[in-house]
Amino acid sequence: NFFWFMNVLWPEDVTMPSVVALSGKDSIVPAHSVRRYLTVYKQRHGLDSLKVVWFPDYAHGECFAPGRHNSRRQIIEEALLVESAHAGRSQQAHVGKVPAPLRSV
Repeated sequence: NFFWFMNVLWPEDVTMPSVVALSGKDSIVPAHSVRRYLTVYKQRHGLDSLKVVWFPDYAHGECFAPGRHNSRRQIIEEALLVESAHAGRSQQAHVGKVPAPLRSV
């Protein structure tokens, strides 16, 4: 059984770099509202590990349909960019830090 109310993911629950693909002509998801909400949330919280990809002329899930290679490519490219940016910041945060067990006293 699938119940939408049991499958909601809020941006504050996203703990890793993520890409959200939304379709402008979606008849299932209120994509315009979701896009607006995520854009404001990202701005207010400085959340750069979440990328929203907008397909204004697609219906629900159409970006994954056969023959939509460009949209799938765009999603993958955005995911790789978000992940590499996040990984770069994680590495910079650890540069010069010595793990606790190796520190000299």
